[in-house]
Amino acid sequence: MTIDEIEAEITEGKRRIEVAMPDQGANSFCYPCYHSHIGEGPTRQSYVPAVARHHPAGRAKGDYANHPETVDLHYLFSRPVERHDSGEMIGFIEQAMAAGKWAILTMHGIHEGHLAVSDVALKDLCCHLARNSDRILVGTVVSVAQRIRDWRKERYD
Repeated sequence: MTIDEIEAEITEGKRRIEVAMPDQGANSFCYPCYHSHIGEGPTRQSYVPAVARHHPAGRAKGDYANHPETVDLHYLFSRPVERHDSGEMIGFIEQAMAAGKWAILTMHGIHEGHLAVSDVALKDLCCHLARNSDRILVGTVVSVAQRIRDWRKERYD
C-alpha cells in the first residue's frame, strides 16, 4: 500500500467506528502488527503523520514505558503481555511508575487464542490496580494521552 492508501484506510476505519458507535468519542489507533511504516531502507516511509491527522493517539510496540514529557503521542510504546502472568505485568507497571512513566499493556485476548493472557492473570492485575488506585492512574489510551497533552500545555505554554 502507499501512504495515501493507508491514510484512506485510516479515514474509512475511523468513519465506520463513528457510525457504529456514535457516542464513543475519540479513539486511539493501533498500528497493525505494530508496523508504522511501509518499505525498507531508502524507500521506508512512516505513516505516523497520517495517524496524527485522524487520531489523538497511536499505539505501537516497545518494551519500555512512555515518558510524559517526551513521548510522541501518535507513536506510543505498548508492551505485549500475552502469555505473561500477573506478577510480570504488575512488575512492569510498578517499574514504569517508579521511573515516572506511562505503561501501556497490549493483549489480544483473554483466556483464549494464541496471544492471550489468562483470566486469572488479568483478574489479579485488575485487583492490584484497584488496590492502588490512589497512586496508579488507569484509563484508556485516549484519556491518558489527553491528560498528558493538557499537562504539557499547562507546563510549557
